[in-house]
Amino acid sequence: LAAALMSEALHSAGIRTERTLAILELPRGQAIVVRAGRNLLRPAHLFAPLKQNDLVRLEAAVEYWIDRQVANGDLPAEPARERRFAAFADAVADTFGRMAATFEREYVFCWLHWDGDNILLDGGIIDYGSVRQFGLFHRGYRFDDGPRWSTTITEQRVKARRIVQVVAQIRETLIRRRRVPLSALAHDPVLARFDRAF
Repeated sequence: LAAALMSEALHSAGIRTERTLAILELPRGQAIVVRAGRNLLRPAHLFAPLKQNDLVRLEAAVEYWIDRQVANGDLPAEPARERRFAAFADAVADTFGRMAATFEREYVFCWLHWDGDNILLDGGIIDYGSVRQFGLFHRGYRFDDGPRWSTTITEQRVKARRIVQVVAQIRETLIRRRRVPLSALAHDPVLARFDRAF
């Protein structure tokens, strides 16, 4: 119920989020939340095949995301393979720049770590276990996850930018058909695009 209420509150405030379609109550206080969204792919869905160097699965996931965004009217149709991947990276850079700025402005804490597991590729929040929204700016808040501590609200921009850099790595890996080192993309144009959007 907390996840459903949080997603509805943020949605009504104009912040992108998954929506709760249904909550299935189970015995002993457990439940299953059925999520709905225009495109529920997370960066994490792309990062796993990238790390495993599974280019077939990586390309299939990126193509699925592109096709879905085109069908939703959120991305223009691009017939050329390289241009499709470039449009994908540009869209994520724009989205994540605006998203990081919105989170900072609206005091939303969403653990944006390298794996991109709490955020959707379209910038919507998913999985509300560690998401918080504060009434006042809370510079020092960190989510405590056992031995790990998260970033603060102002540090989220750096994490969002890093996710965009990995998306540039995905773009280049798919275009060149071989994995490109992340360090080679430290000055990729999509990072400047992210900064402008922020």
